[in-house]
Amino acid sequence: MSTPTTEAGVLVSARDGKLKMTLDANGQTVTIDVPADASTSLDGNKADLNALPEFADVVVEKLADKVVAVRAQKPREEQGTVELVAGRKLSMANERKQTVSVEVPTTAKVSVDDKPAELSAIVKGMKVTVVTRKGADVVVAVRAGKAPPPPPQLVKTPLDYEVVVKDGEVTRASEPDLEAVLKMLKDDPRATLEIKGHTKGRTDDDKKLAVERAEVVRDWLVSQGIAKGRLTVEFGELGTISAVKFVLVTKRE
Repeated sequence: MSTPTTEAGVLVSARDGKLKMTLDANGQTVTIDVPADASTSLDGNKADLNALPEFADVVVEKLADKVVAVRAQKPREEQGTVELVAGRKLSMANERKQTVSVEVPTTAKVSVDDKPAELSAIVKGMKVTVVTRKGADVVVAVRAGKAPPPPPQLVKTPLDYEVVVKDGEVTRASEPDLEAVLKMLKDDPRATLEIKGHTKGRTDDDKKLAVERAEVVRDWLVSQGIAKGRLTVEFGELGTISAVKFVLVTKRE
């Protein structure tokens, strides 16, 4: 009776009865025919040959040179954000906010946005997945995505417009200034506006009145179709002018 033999290594691909693997014994990549009656398992559970994942630890059992079993284990995957790449060492903050450092051998498959790349192409801020063989505890792949673009810079621009509010209403003389502010907001849908109520007075009541005047201006802009969420009402300054002024906040990419 023949004695079973085994070959162990890392899976390259498995498709339509063909299994390609890199042998642990000599680093050689071989293609093996797997007959339909061979048993195939993944992490101890019956699985289709086509379902075996790349980089799985795999053991091929043969009897009289015929494959009778293929046993595979899924590789480990750890995701995180790159903090540093120095030489062949990669440090990342994983999903548990822990800093993890791994040694990436020259044989590891490295990609950025699913395209082959050098390890040096991976930079701080990129999202990365490190794939490690369970059996050998060796990094076999590093998959990275481009770093997200930096958040847009907020630019605050004080506007040379003043609006006077009397008896709870915008004065007719102030309407052109307010119309100009309205046009700015409509021209840039991403812009927001700080509406600041100033007062010549110095008491708490004066401060309260200044904010109320700013609210009147805000409500007028809302009535003209500007979303309330784009408008913030703030107190400006004491002892200056009794008017409502503006700061336009825009985003610069």
